[in-house]
Amino acid sequence: MQNPIELGEAIDDKTFILDINVLLNNNTIINLEMQVLDLKDWPERSLSYLARSYDNVAKGDEYISVKPVYHIGFLNYTLFPESPEFFARYQMMNIKNHHVYTTKFNLYVVDLTQIKLATQEDVDTGLVYWTQVFKAKTWEELRQMAERNQELQEATEALYVYNQDEIVKQQCRARQDYYNHERGTQKRLEEARIALEESKAVIAAQKELLENQKKNSKKDKALLKKSVKLLAEKLHISEAEACKQIGISLEAYQKLK
Repeated sequence: MQNPIELGEAIDDKTFILDINVLLNNNTIINLEMQVLDLKDWPERSLSYLARSYDNVAKGDEYISVKPVYHIGFLNYTLFPESPEFFARYQMMNIKNHHVYTTKFNLYVVDLTQIKLATQEDVDTGLVYWTQVFKAKTWEELRQMAERNQELQEATEALYVYNQDEIVKQQCRARQDYYNHERGTQKRLEEARIALEESKAVIAAQKELLENQKKNSKKDKALLKKSVKLLAEKLHISEAEACKQIGISLEAYQKLK
């Protein structure tokens, strides 16, 4: 078991907190992460976790010595509703001929809500069985399942002990509070961004209206001056008399000049 907190290299790098981080046989890194709420960011989040763990080459070592990494996400919702799948495995590959770029960069997703889509291979490997453990709602359900499996019995006993530990409960609550806070912060930031965009749109509209008013005002003044002059020339009267005919004062006309 490794430290589940992946610190950023720089002070402004993001710190990742994994549920479980395992170094298997000193050769393979496995990240296990469970997610109940759909925060709409799992593809980005899981790839960030995976990429951070893949950067495991020590200074002076060859890149070929990089340890294989598996990020396994257990989700209590369907990641891609248009393409539901119980157990999905992702790797980097050529999109034309499907040639795998590397077998050391792996991302798995187990959808706890899609057990009905499990394949025979999923059943044979025991994945379906363990998934049902995650879905159990009472200790009695777990006890009955554990009676048929020695490994599960040990895991169930450990799980029971951990659930009686108030410190562990507090850690779980703190983790959930963190995600709720993060989600709330993202929502508030999005609302603030929308409000800012709306404010910019209002300011732009007001500015455009003011510019149009200025343009129209200039046009009106020019038209008024032209009208006074034409009337004076046509009737052979003074501009002052023309102003009276139109209905404006001579002072106002002179300001137009």
